[in-house]
Amino acid sequence: MFNNSLHFFELFQAEIVREAAWGCDWQGTSVQFQRCLVFIIATANNGFTLTAGKFVPVSNSIMMNVRILIVLSTVNLLHHGLSLR
Repeated sequence: MFNNSLHFFELFQAEIVREAAWGCDWQGTSVQFQRCLVFIIATANNGFTLTAGKFVPVSNSIMMNVRILIVLSTVNLLHHGLSLR
């Protein structure tokens, strides 16, 4: 159920981005800016999957676990590094 809610939330966010890009005042802007808007609108229609090494899909929970491990490792190194002095 949580996964379905997350998917719905991502679709809702994509719709907001798409509508914001479409509704912005783009007339009279540079061609480069207009191309960027087309790219934003087109990519907001497609979901993406972050992968590790182009092999393993990475979810939000995995990313959070990795962040927590990095923070804990850093704290551990700082703690032991300070106590060695």
